[in-house]
Amino acid sequence: MTKKQLYGQGFALYGLSEYYRATKIPQVLDDAKQLFQTLIEKAYDPKQGGFIEAFNEDWSQTEDYILSKGEERKSMNTHLHLIEPFTNLYRVWPDPELKKHVRSMLENDFMGHIINPESYHMRLFFTEDWQVKSTEISYGHDVEASWLLYETAEVLNEKGLLAKVKELSLKMVTATLEGLNPDGALTYEFDPTSGHKNEDRSWWVLSEQMVGYFNAYQLSGKQHFLEKSQQSWAFIKEHLIDYNDGEWFEKTDAHHQPSRKADKVNAWKCPYHNSRACYEIWHRMQVKK
Repeated sequence: MTKKQLYGQGFALYGLSEYYRATKIPQVLDDAKQLFQTLIEKAYDPKQGGFIEAFNEDWSQTEDYILSKGEERKSMNTHLHLIEPFTNLYRVWPDPELKKHVRSMLENDFMGHIINPESYHMRLFFTEDWQVKSTEISYGHDVEASWLLYETAEVLNEKGLLAKVKELSLKMVTATLEGLNPDGALTYEFDPTSGHKNEDRSWWVLSEQMVGYFNAYQLSGKQHFLEKSQQSWAFIKEHLIDYNDGEWFEKTDAHHQPSRKADKVNAWKCPYHNSRACYEIWHRMQVKK
């Protein structure tokens, strides 16, 4: 593939910034700064805000996307995985322009366009001028964003913004409860327009709900969120961890049968969500103690 996909660029920036946090190698931070500046120069939309999904190899315009199609030139998922590395870079490089873009993504893109102010679910796909082009609900992304956006507000460390995002985060995580099954796993996706429901129990959704519900417990003190985080881990241990060959199965169906023939690692699956979830819970439990 020769496309410049912003989703992938975001993960490259995340890796560089995290590697610098671990090593303090100056060249790594320089590379992260350069990548950030390139993304702003090439992919930021100064008229409407937000970032265009993808480009050709030479940064010319394309309609060949992975996450979106045709006129759907912006997506929730790309923006979620851009605000995450931008936030992580700001931890080690508190640059004013970087802060401006992190704050803009949080307040203008997510709070202004992506999060539905009535349902507190996130809209998934948009035209360049933010017209909504989808009706599906992604419960996993909703619960993931509920803690990632609060983390962004924590890093920005502005009292008023933090209070606002705390309230938003709890509304978002509460909205996911409609998709929570008796077995403790969230439904993968639901389209209220067509009525179609994807009942897969996904490795990444279970990972994110474990963190999202624990974060909600920390923010609210409500015991039922802690129990839901614990139930997520119980499901993972019983149905997703491959105790024979290692790693986690990609998913199970609604009857808890794992996808044993699916790849353990591919273009869309790696130890990102699950390892991060375990690190997050371990860290939060240490802090709580």
